Amino acid sequence: MKTRASVINRFLKSFACDIWRIQVVPRQSPVGVPPRNIIAQSLTLSTAQVLARLPWLSFANCNGGEIYFRPLDASAKMRWILVDDMTDAKTKELKAMGASAIVLTSPGNLQVWFTLATPVEAGCAVDLARQMSGALAGDMHSADNPLQAGRMPAFTNHKPSHCVDGHRPLCRLVWAEARTIAPSAVESVQVSDIRNVGEMKRVAADWFNARRMAEVGKREGEIAEWLSANSACRPQNHYYAQKTARRAVIVGIKV
Repeated sequence: MKTRASVINRFLKSFACDIWRIQVVPRQSPVGVPPRNIIAQSLTLSTAQVLARLPWLSFANCNGGEIYFRPLDASAKMRWILVDDMTDAKTKELKAMGASAIVLTSPGNLQVWFTLATPVEAGCAVDLARQMSGALAGDMHSADNPLQAGRMPAFTNHKPSHCVDGHRPLCRLVWAEARTIAPSAVESVQVSDIRNVGEMKRVAADWFNARRMAEVGKREGEIAEWLSANSACRPQNHYYAQKTARRAVIVGIKV
């Protein structure tokens, strides 16, 4: 049986990194009250220090705290790209692309990390993250932040929208292997490398309709209901409809 420590140790090794920003974020209750005994913290730790603090992180997580992390490069440049909020890309394809780590943060949701062979400036990192997120149909909003944090595997995701019948999903480590990808390889990634053209056209049609509905003031629930009934790509897939509607409302016509 894999322990939390062994999973996290394997996960951290896949980044070839020894400096981490660890964040504990209290998840507020429906009435806006954060959990007791948990305060927001952001710490810069070595790998050994992260592992030594697992009991404290476990306590924070069990009491409603969200556990996030971000690998940091000693040169202050960017070496890691996070593609967030993916729903459809296959693990085998992501491995073939050179992913260092893949985390299932909730049912149907993936966070994928790529390690660059050469560190780049923040602006370049944003461009690369947007290129990869666009090809993989990830969250473009997250790609705009070169220091976007991800969820640590082996901890519970307390986000209310993922709570089903009182049960909250455990973030699971799907893949971890220390390897790198050249920045030029990221720039050459095309949508056709991941999805067939027909599916991309149907997804684009749904996204176009969702954006236009958000632009004229439709609410997230209204957009999701319309997509569930009229989606060109995944009719009656309520989770897909809700995710697309949420992105449309947040991002709007700027994307």
